[in-house]
Amino acid sequence: MMGPPAPRQRTPAWLWAVPVFTCGLLGFLPAVVIAAKCRTRSTILWAVGFALTSLVGFLLTGMQSSNADNLASDLGAFLLLAMMVGGACYGVIAGAKVHWATAPLVDLPPPPGYVGPPVDPNAQAIAGVMAARQKRAEARTLAQRDPHLARDLRIGRPDLPRHYDDGGLVDINSAPADALVRGLGLTPALATHVIDVRRQLGGFERVDDLVNLAGVPDPVYDQVVERIIVL
Repeated sequence: MMGPPAPRQRTPAWLWAVPVFTCGLLGFLPAVVIAAKCRTRSTILWAVGFALTSLVGFLLTGMQSSNADNLASDLGAFLLLAMMVGGACYGVIAGAKVHWATAPLVDLPPPPGYVGPPVDPNAQAIAGVMAARQKRAEARTLAQRDPHLARDLRIGRPDLPRHYDDGGLVDINSAPADALVRGLGLTPALATHVIDVRRQLGGFERVDDLVNLAGVPDPVYDQVVERIIVL
């Protein structure tokens, strides 16, 4: 379904006011401004034509002649009059087709007593879990592509100060026992056992080594496998 139509732009009033109030002397100004904004061949030609007409009208108006008719001065006055009318009309008609910047919207403070729309805690919880899952996926991809960078970013090391958010990953090859307890929810005894097996093997090669080599029960492994990484 189509949305509501965009509001019609309001042409700036000065586009017609400048030629009128300057009696045509600045009748070229609207055309020049429109040409500068549109930068099309037609608008540039219009601007040049208006500018030359204004210049000729100004020069002829200032010419004095001994003739009683003073034809040059009359012609200059006629050109300025034409610029006054033509410049105003052109500014209104062509200006309506130009996008004029509007003042930015200002965020006003909420009125007293306004509490905002209700917040769904379930939606917030789901959004938080999904965001953490996305961060873990991005961190795993980075670790596969550049393990050294992953180690420098301390991915999987919640026990160390760091700036990179890996979504709660725990590296079972380097994290200490307390990180296994806090990050994976293992019991202290099971975390210590995992550290001992890791030391004997010289490190794990696969995530499922926790089950196959360290003897972590399957129910426990299924709960923590999404937060495990091997670096």
